[in-house]
Amino acid sequence: MDVLLTYLPKNYAKSELGAVIFWGQNQTLDPNNMTILNRTFQDEPLIMDFNGDLIPDIFGITNESNQPQILLG
Repeated sequence: MDVLLTYLPKNYAKSELGAVIFWGQNQTLDPNNMTILNRTFQDEPLIMDFNGDLIPDIFGITNESNQPQILLG
């Protein structure tokens, strides 16, 4: 199981959310195998498999655009 963690970064004045993905390995979670996203989100992102490759994709409005974006996994 993979886990997406959102947080409020200290260095942002706005209420934008940062996100980190912890990639699972069967029944465990490896804290050393994580991806820190280089964008912040205006609201909680949605996780879904947009392109059908069985890898979760992130859907949301980021700090770089006012339009929804899909960040492919």
